[in-house]
Amino acid sequence: MLSSYIPIEAGSGRNTNIEGVIEVYYDLTELLARSNRSSRNQALIVFSTLAALYFLVLVVIYRHDKVVAGQYRQNVALAAEAAAAGEQNRMKSEFLANMSHELRTPLNAILGFSDSMRSEIFGPLGGNRYRVYMNDIWESGKHLLGIVDDVLDMSKVETGKMEIDPVELRVEDIFAACDRMMKPACEQKTITFSIDIPDTPVRLMADERRVNQMMLNIASNAVKLSPEGSMIKLSAQIADTGALEIA
Repeated sequence: MLSSYIPIEAGSGRNTNIEGVIEVYYDLTELLARSNRSSRNQALIVFSTLAALYFLVLVVIYRHDKVVAGQYRQNVALAAEAAAAGEQNRMKSEFLANMSHELRTPLNAILGFSDSMRSEIFGPLGGNRYRVYMNDIWESGKHLLGIVDDVLDMSKVETGKMEIDPVELRVEDIFAACDRMMKPACEQKTITFSIDIPDTPVRLMADERRVNQMMLNIASNAVKLSPEGSMIKLSAQIADTGALEIA
């Protein structure tokens, strides 16, 4: 019970007298019951909130650990791939280093002997046709050595630093070199190999070895895929735009 006492006073100052008292009583049983229930509800709310936060923290930690584990597995896989790539690069470099000596040695010998015979250092060869053949051997060996150099220098190719050395070229010289190198293969399949170039001399700026390699690839494919007794025609013309078109 809650009790309160209010005095009833009469007069003023020193003459004030208490004539009576008003007593007020209030039953707190129901109020205390409601307060207890409210406290329990508040405790339940606080506990539920803390439990939810704890569960949320667990979920965040689990997801973080899962992401970290995935990143770890990915890093391990990348490290393994990098190690494998490094091993492959090492093996490739070792192979190219070995092939450098194996390929260049006989090619340099071929170039040296053919150049000596082409220059007739030890006397005439005895026939003009042999001179032409020796010149073809020397040019073919020189071209092959250039290709070998490109293959062995793979680092420039992989990094996109392959250098181009443009010089002034004559179309008739390019076609004539292609004709000489294709002649033996054409004779084996009785293929007629003809050349058609403009009457006016044509000059272009390009890398000689790249152009020759490009022409030989196209011409050799034509010889390989053409039936016996057929004809292959290599032509060049100036387009309306001023570009050189080779077919």
